[in-house]
Amino acid sequence: MKKLKLFCVPHAGASASIYYKWLHYLDSSMIELIPLELKGRGTRLDESYYVDFEDMLNDLYKMVINSLSDEKYMVFGHSMGTYDAFQLESMIENNNGISAEHMFLSDITALMRLCDVYDIPLATNMGSAEILILSLERGDLEWRNIIHEEKEKELNLLIESIKSHFYG
Repeated sequence: MKKLKLFCVPHAGASASIYYKWLHYLDSSMIELIPLELKGRGTRLDESYYVDFEDMLNDLYKMVINSLSDEKYMVFGHSMGTYDAFQLESMIENNNGISAEHMFLSDITALMRLCDVYDIPLATNMGSAEILILSLERGDLEWRNIIHEEKEKELNLLIESIKSHFYG
């Protein structure tokens, strides 16, 4: 079985290093974690900042496309990185005809901005991944309890329970 590549976009002002601790919780035989480093941060500190959003999006796109061949992939974005991840996945799909297996959008305020931009009611937009991430952020769940395959059934039951809590 091929690994899924998980591309992670950091929040505004953050370095890709915020995702390194995930290596302890992800099953490395199934998921290859690829934190994306933005110019002017972390390992790319010596590079000039982006001129505009399009410049940043093109840079993220090149990083992802250069890492993909025929592998399946996922995208994670946190806070302002949520919007960046959403636009990045759209660009990959439009330019290359391949869609992410999963897209994780973390931080409810960023999700609300996306819903406003695309005129989508939040309750219908918030899928299992978003609810899962929100629960992780609130501390209701821990990564080590949900990542392994044998927990999938319990995870689905838990997500349905959380959905009913949020939406009645």
